[in-house]
Amino acid sequence: MTSAMTPVELWLDRWDLEADGEAVERNGAHVAFVRRGLYRAVLKVLKPGSDEALATAMLAHYRGRSAVRVLGHEHNAVLLERALPGTELTGTVLAGRDDEAVRILCRVIADLHQDDPPPGPWPTVEDWGQAFARYRAGEPNTEVPTDLLDRAEAEFMDLCATQGRRFLLHGDLHHENVLDGGDRGWLVIDPKGVIGELAYETGASLRNPGEARDLYNDPRTIAARARIFAATLGLPEDRILRWAFAQAVLSALWHVEDENDDEDVAAAIETAAAMRSLLPG
Repeated sequence: MTSAMTPVELWLDRWDLEADGEAVERNGAHVAFVRRGLYRAVLKVLKPGSDEALATAMLAHYRGRSAVRVLGHEHNAVLLERALPGTELTGTVLAGRDDEAVRILCRVIADLHQDDPPPGPWPTVEDWGQAFARYRAGEPNTEVPTDLLDRAEAEFMDLCATQGRRFLLHGDLHHENVLDGGDRGWLVIDPKGVIGELAYETGASLRNPGEARDLYNDPRTIAARARIFAATLGLPEDRILRWAFAQAVLSALWHVEDENDDEDVAAAIETAAAMRSLLPG
């Protein structure tokens, strides 16, 4: 009796692809490196309700500008360009070249965000900020100090109300999601999708990469990175720092919602406290 084909195998057969490594299962998708002849790509088979459901439309919107291209899309399957050699930007930071990594991120951000958002069911930064109200309606977590929560919520709401031009932001633009694409330059993967101003996009990279926690929790590093972002992208430095702080606390609240370990909550709060130290008042 022939065993049923896996979701990946079904699409390998349908699109005449060959496996080029072991498939992996993530929360939102089955993912596999594939090839057709000498051409190598990435196959994603999305699960129902996947948080990656909007990523295909986002990547199409970016039209290959500092982003992997969409090569095919049918039902819940997506075929994507594979960034080669595919080295994460994380390596640049770990090699002691953090300023260089920030400048690469600046080029990527400027390249991605040139057009107005396309029509679509995109969440806004205001939607994401509803996590503050949800947290207050539930049981408090001992790792989240009330004074830090109050300040972060106030900053977040004020920033939302005073935004400049809005774009379709990646929403999770940090070093692990920026890969070396060789002749194609640095390319983003795995966009989440949120409508907001450009300064918001810098926040995730200010609290990454995960392997350099001591570095990104150092207020001197935070300040140096914010100065480069502000000068290169023409953004107000204070808004970069305020968004970064508020997002760090928001990250902690998402950890609480997802019932992650208190260590994850505490780590996000540690970063938020370092960022708070750079704000006036």
